[in-house]
Amino acid sequence: HTDLQSESMEAYMMCLIRSTMLISLYLISLDLRAQSKISLSYPEFPPFTYTANGKPAGIGIDLAYKVAREINIDLSLIPSPNYDRALLNTIQGNSDGFLLATENSVRNKAAKLSLPLVMNRWCWFGLVNTQPKPAKSERVGTILNTNTQKWLNKNGYKSHGIKSAEKLVFLLKHKRLKSVFIAEMAFKQALVNKKESIGDYAMKIERERDFGIYISHTFLDAHPNFFKKLNDAIRKYQNLGTINL
Repeated sequence: HTDLQSESMEAYMMCLIRSTMLISLYLISLDLRAQSKISLSYPEFPPFTYTANGKPAGIGIDLAYKVAREINIDLSLIPSPNYDRALLNTIQGNSDGFLLATENSVRNKAAKLSLPLVMNRWCWFGLVNTQPKPAKSERVGTILNTNTQKWLNKNGYKSHGIKSAEKLVFLLKHKRLKSVFIAEMAFKQALVNKKESIGDYAMKIERERDFGIYISHTFLDAHPNFFKKLNDAIRKYQNLGTINL
């Protein structure tokens, strides 16, 4: 009788273990299926992220697609006019995050920043043979609703937010701005677009910032293993050198 009880208990335990394993495998498969898609917003911020012929384009877009393929996830991209709109999309659940971005405390409340895909150099630009870094009382232009504008305001500069880098180049060239404070590659891309020479401008580097992908806390709470996979893939494709234009 005791042997029969022991055998019954062993059989029950084996059945319980099998059931637990099957449930775990099922939950893992659900998580993997849920992770098979992710949507990210991107601002109009060439050459990093922008829309060309109705499709996402730019250095950051190319790198993001490579990372998505590496972790076997279907990436959909949502265009946004600026960073504030991209962040709002994330907060409202219209996207699972946004790219590419530097870190700030407001963004951190809604999402978590990945390892950098590229380095973003913030630079002062002025006309050639001038001091590109202005006095705080002078007019400084930057891209509207970006971290460069927030930095200028925080540090007491008279910032003027403009929607495009090409417009900033125009205003600087015609001396309606003393300086422009912007990502190095964004300014140089604007010069390429306008067929102008960097030799006509003076440049001074202020700081370097990591440029990564923000993933919403909501998405990460649902997929706790995703962030490590993302960072592992980024290590393979990140470009931390200066990209020449």
